[in-house]
Amino acid sequence: MIARRNIGILAHIDAGKTTVTEHLLHVGGAVSRPGSVDAGTTVTDWMVDEQERGITITSAASSFCWRDVEITVVDTPGHVDFTIEVERSLRVIDGVVLVISGPDRVQAQTETVWLQAVRHALPAVGFINKLDREGFSLEGLLAAIAERLAIQPVILQIPIIEDARLTLIDVISGDRRVFDLEDGEELGVEPPDETEIILRLEALEDLIDAIASHDDAFAEAVLEGREPTRDAHLRALGAAVRARAVLPLVFGSARLGIGLEALADAIVALLPSPDERALPAFSAAGTLVTTLPAHATSAYVFKTEPRRHGTRLAFLRVVTGRLVAGAELCKVPGGERLAPARPVVVIGQDFEPVDTLDAGAIGAIAIAEGEVVPLTGETIGSEVLPYTFERLRLPEPVMQLTVEAPDPSAHDRMVAELERQCADDPSLRLGVERETGRILLSGMGELHLEVALKRAERALGFTLRAGRPEVRERRVLASEGRAEVTVHHPTGRARVRVAVTIAPSEGLAIEVPPLLRAEWRDAVRSGLEAAVGADGQGGRPLIGGAIAAEVEAHGADVVPIMFRDAAEWATLKAIEAGGVSVAEPWCALTVIAPDASIGRVVGDLARRRGRVRRTEARGVMHELVVDAPLSELVGYASDLRSLTAGRGQFSIEPVGYRVAERKELES
Repeated sequence: MIARRNIGILAHIDAGKTTVTEHLLHVGGAVSRPGSVDAGTTVTDWMVDEQERGITITSAASSFCWRDVEITVVDTPGHVDFTIEVERSLRVIDGVVLVISGPDRVQAQTETVWLQAVRHALPAVGFINKLDREGFSLEGLLAAIAERLAIQPVILQIPIIEDARLTLIDVISGDRRVFDLEDGEELGVEPPDETEIILRLEALEDLIDAIASHDDAFAEAVLEGREPTRDAHLRALGAAVRARAVLPLVFGSARLGIGLEALADAIVALLPSPDERALPAFSAAGTLVTTLPAHATSAYVFKTEPRRHGTRLAFLRVVTGRLVAGAELCKVPGGERLAPARPVVVIGQDFEPVDTLDAGAIGAIAIAEGEVVPLTGETIGSEVLPYTFERLRLPEPVMQLTVEAPDPSAHDRMVAELERQCADDPSLRLGVERETGRILLSGMGELHLEVALKRAERALGFTLRAGRPEVRERRVLASEGRAEVTVHHPTGRARVRVAVTIAPSEGLAIEVPPLLRAEWRDAVRSGLEAAVGADGQGGRPLIGGAIAAEVEAHGADVVPIMFRDAAEWATLKAIEAGGVSVAEPWCALTVIAPDASIGRVVGDLARRRGRVRRTEARGVMHELVVDAPLSELVGYASDLRSLTAGRGQFSIEPVGYRVAERKELES
C-alpha cells in the first residue's frame, strides 16, 4: 500500500496558508508553477469570491508526492466566519501544519485553530513564514508559542537574518543554507562561523532534552555518550510529535519559495500516516464501539460543493475497505441509495476520475444533477452498516438578515438556491421571520452572509434585496416556569392537553413522553422546538432549558397539528412564567493599529462598550485585545480604516452570549 499523509494547513488569516499550500504543490510536482493569492491564480482558492477577496473561504484538498509519499493537503480558511470549514476538515486529517507569521507571532485566530487541533488530538509541525518581512524575533516567537499555545517549541533550523539574507542552519546535521530575501535565490554554501557553531550546539542540546524521554534507544545512546544518527533524532522527534509534547519549527518565506522542501521533509518524517492514527469516533445504535467490520467499505462525508455543469462533489475520507468506481453505495443507517460511485481526486476546481480510493485516502465522489447528494457529516457505505461516524457539531449563527427576491415569481428559485447553500455550509441557516413571513438567512458574521448572498446572486443571475445585518439575539430563562394549554378540534369531538415545565439549564434538553403514535410524539417535539427557537425559524432562540411535557389526548378526531400547537403555546406561556432576559453575542476583538492612532482606536472602542483585555506594543504598531458586543461592531472594518488611515487590521472571535444591558424582552 502506498505511504500516505493527510494534513491540514491551519493559521490566522493572512499568515500565508494558501501560499504555503501552492509552493508545497509546486515542490511536489503537482503544479508547474505556484499561483499567487494577490493575482487570484492559486489552485486551492479557485472560487470567484476567494480570488476577488484574496482570502480562503472553503477548505480545499489537493495531493502531491514527496519522497515516495503521497501527501494530501487541506488548505483551510483563517477567517473566523468560516470556522466550520476548519472543524470539518479536522475530522479527516491525521496531522497539522501550523503556519505562523514570524513578525506577527501568535495571532488571535492562530490560538483558535490551534485549540481546534488540540481537541482533535492532532500532532503538528510549525512553519514560521514571512521572514522576508521586518520585525522577526526568534526569542519573542518561542516565548509566545510556549505561553499562548501551551506547547514546547523546538527549532529544527536556526534562522539568522542580516543584510537582506536569510541563513538557515540545520540543527541536527549542521548544514547551512543562505537565501537572498529579495528574490528567494539560494546563495553559495559557506561554512558556519564560530558563533553559529555554538548556536547550533546549544539548539541541538535543547532538542535532545525535549525528545529523549520519548525514545528509549535514543535516550540510551545519549546517556552513553554516543552521537545518535539523523534518523535516530528524527525517530525520537517523531515520537514526541505524535505524543503532542513538542511543536517542531521550520522557517522560511512561502512567497519566495524558501523553506518548503524542509517543511515537506518534516511532514513525511514527523507526522503520522493514517495507519498510525485511531479511527474516528463511531457508534452502533447510539453506543460507541471500537471495532469495524473489515470487509465493508465505509466513508465519512465532510463537505459538499458545486462544480461545473451541475455536477456536485461530496468530499470524503474512506475509513474502511476500498471505494471502487461503479460500486453501489448508500447512506447509513437509513439505506437511501446513491448513484454508482464515481470516485475522483481533486486539485482546486479540477477533478480527475480514479478507479479506487483506498482506506485512509481523502478524495470525493462526483454526483450528477438530480442524483442524491449525501450531506456533511453523513456516513456512506457499500451496504447498510450497523454503525455511523460521529456527526458534526454545528455552531450557532450569530448574525442574520432578511432576504427578498426582486419579484414574487423568483421567490421559489431564491429559496431553493439558499437551501442548496445551507446544505453545503451547515453553519448557514434559513428561516422565516414570524412577524412578516420574510426569509431570514443566518450565519457566523457579516462576511459569511455577504459571501452567501453574492454566491446566490451569481447562481441565480439576478440581484437580491437584503436587509441590514443584525445580531441574532437569544433569550435566557430566569427561573422555572410551568403552563398548560388545551386545544380543541373544530368538530368538538377531540381535544389535546399539553402541560410544560421548563427550568434553566446549560444545554437544551427536551423530554417527550411515549405516545400512542410516533407522529403525535414528533408533533409535540416540533412544537416544543419551535417555542424555544430550536427549529431556526426566526425569533430569539432560548439559551438552554430543561423541558418536560405531559400530554393527554381524547377523542377520535385527534390530528398531529393539535399536539404541535398545544406544545408550542404551552411552552411559550411557561417561558413567560419563568421570565426571560435578552442575551447578545460578544466577541474577542483583536486590533493591530499604528501607535499614532491608538488613542483614537481605544476611544472608539470605549464608545462601542469595548473592554480592553490586553495590550502589547509591537514596534511602531500596537495590539489590543478587547471584549465587545458584536452588535457594536457591524461595519467596523470601514470605521477602523478611517481611524488608522488604512493601516489598522482586526479579527473577531465569538466568546459567547451575555445578558444585554438595559434590554428587556417584549412579551
